[in-house]
Amino acid sequence: MFLPDLDHLVYIFFLGPQELTSQRVVYLIRNKNFRGAVSLLFDTRAERGDLVLHSNFAFVVILIFTFWMLTSSGSLLGVGLVLGMVVHLLVDRIKNVLYHEIP
Repeated sequence: MFLPDLDHLVYIFFLGPQELTSQRVVYLIRNKNFRGAVSLLFDTRAERGDLVLHSNFAFVVILIFTFWMLTSSGSLLGVGLVLGMVVHLLVDRIKNVLYHEIP
């Protein structure tokens, strides 16, 4: 369930380290202020639009993977993990549309 949230960290460290918010988060993490870093990430989530797992292509691939897991896996843990991730991504997409946070 936390994999879509880790997507924000991938953006901070690899895709957009030159942005001011990224530099502020890295500064807070280096000073071991993790609560402040998480709070800043939460408050500025609308600024990050190029997230890997939140892209349309990744969403389609995850839906295909979810269908495959539901139809062929006997593991309830695997099915639950995949469904949790899809629900999380779907809720993020709905919130983006409702609050017009689409970049």
